[in-house]
Amino acid sequence: MSFLRSLFVVPAPNGAAGKTTRGVSPVEPVGTPVFLTPQTLVTFPGATLAVKVVGLVVGSLVPSLANNNVVLFIAAVVIGAFIAYNSWDPTWDMRQRVGAILVGVLNVLFIYAAAAGLMAQIALLPAG
Repeated sequence: MSFLRSLFVVPAPNGAAGKTTRGVSPVEPVGTPVFLTPQTLVTFPGATLAVKVVGLVVGSLVPSLANNNVVLFIAAVVIGAFIAYNSWDPTWDMRQRVGAILVGVLNVLFIYAAAAGLMAQIALLPAG
């Protein structure tokens, strides 16, 4: 692996590179990309990480916005809109579109809650 490529790709753990199982293509990439890609951005951990990083960067550049949840919410809405845009199918009927919008809104709320640390507070609520 070249030096430049090693900066962007993490090697597969425990020498798993090149090992395949039945039904898995041997031409799969060896390693894990380090940077966010459109494919990782549409996953919950990737979207949450992106929102959290945006909040940290904005907070470091504009100290008055550090720990400002509005920044996190706006970033979650932008990431959620990106996910919705990439998931949208123009052949959907009205019922499917409304359902997709509702799921998208819930996804934005979950991404924001995870990035803002609210999920830990939910876990602390008493049962019942």
